[in-house]
Amino acid sequence: MLKSASKLVSASQLITPISFAGDVTLSTGNLVIGTSGKGIDFSATAGTGTSELLADYEEGTFTTSVANITNFTGTPTLVGGKYTKTGRVVLIEGKFTGTVTVGSVDAYFYFDLPFTRSSSTTSGAGSVVSGGAFKIGTMYNASTTTTTVYLIMPSTSAQPSGADNFFFSYSYIV
Repeated sequence: MLKSASKLVSASQLITPISFAGDVTLSTGNLVIGTSGKGIDFSATAGTGTSELLADYEEGTFTTSVANITNFTGTPTLVGGKYTKTGRVVLIEGKFTGTVTVGSVDAYFYFDLPFTRSSSTTSGAGSVVSGGAFKIGTMYNASTTTTTVYLIMPSTSAQPSGADNFFFSYSYIV
């Protein structure tokens, strides 16, 4: 049985590795991984992957530049871009505001990702839902770069021009 300690124990007093027969509960504080590249090792679970180490988790906000704007009046502006990075998977979400000119061709632009996408994969998927003129759009990888993504809003005669908010989410591998 593990008893509670009434005083701090220095690292030199510990014998490593430390093993516990049951669950470990931290009543206060955090479990801190103090060395880069270390994390939670899931190798005791069945699997055939090349790595079973979860070594990164991060949440934050990002800003981005927009380029190659076609069929937009003005420049779409990112409002409230957020990301969650768990291991190698990044999920971004946010809202672009702007005025769209709808014609016989699609409206589209590129924007920068908060983390560089893996060059060994072309994975990535996302969607756009509009709060105004457009109903749905798509996002996909720009084939020439690992640092940007391409947002496209389809143009149809049923979708009017005007101010719009584009709510999006996109996930990819780093």
